[in-house]
Amino acid sequence: MRMLLLLSLALGAVAAAIAETKPKFQLGAISKGRTMPSSIRVNGQYPPAKATIEFSVTPTQDIPMKELVNFIYFFNDQNQLVQQRSAALDLARMNFDMTKTLQKMEDLSRKTKSGSFSVPVDLPETAQAGKKYHYQHVIQEKDPKWTHVVVVAGRRDADLSARVYPKTDLKSLNFADKSKITYWYQP
Repeated sequence: MRMLLLLSLALGAVAAAIAETKPKFQLGAISKGRTMPSSIRVNGQYPPAKATIEFSVTPTQDIPMKELVNFIYFFNDQNQLVQQRSAALDLARMNFDMTKTLQKMEDLSRKTKSGSFSVPVDLPETAQAGKKYHYQHVIQEKDPKWTHVVVVAGRRDADLSARVYPKTDLKSLNFADKSKITYWYQP
């Protein structure tokens, strides 16, 4: 009986240790993408699509959206930090209530009798547990050349998760939030 009790306590401690190592933020795969080409002319020309870095963040518990942060660290071919940025929510890919948005668009087109309009979309105040939030960072032509990128996401000043793209030795990359990361996703 005593052995069974000790065994169950040991298994409970192992289960608790495993539960603690689970990330509080699921960080989706990092990919290169492109913005949509513009349908509005600038100086008589349509601006081309721009390169982007894209990823998603899925919290495992509800948190205020203003506490959900992300940073992108860019490294050159000598693994030196060349730039740090933050990504913006990709509103085109967010899972809003599309029926309400489409209804607003139809109502607006009937009122204005115009084929060109915009519909304001309210941003969520809370990042819901289990919901995927897509982020996008547009690469500018003036940005320094980079070979690797580290995306860090999570709650401000705590519970940070990170992922590197493309695969490289994590020990060779140094940046400000490296010591605060509680979970590294393997590439």
